[in-house]
Amino acid sequence: MVYPLQITFPIYNQFARINSQKKNASKFQNLSKDELKIVQLLENEGLSFDKIVRNSKLDSLGVASLVLMVEIKGVIQCSDGFFQLTP
Repeated sequence: MVYPLQITFPIYNQFARINSQKKNASKFQNLSKDELKIVQLLENEGLSFDKIVRNSKLDSLGVASLVLMVEIKGVIQCSDGFFQLTP
C-alpha cells in the first residue's frame, strides 16, 4: 500500500527549497555590490568579524559599516560572535 505522504513529501521539499530561494533572492535584491560580497562570504558558513575582514580584503571600518547595514536589512545575524545568513 502506498501512502500519499510518501509521494508528496519529496514534492513538498522541492517546493520549500524553491520558495526559500525566491525569498532569499528578494532579500538580496536591494543590496549594494559590497554588501553582496559580505553575503557571499557567509553563504557556506558563519564567520567571525576578523575573518570577514580578511576574506573580503576591505578595511575593518568599511566591513563594520557593511555588516551593520546588512544586519539591519535582516539578511544576516550575529550569534556567538559569528555572522551568518538569516534563515
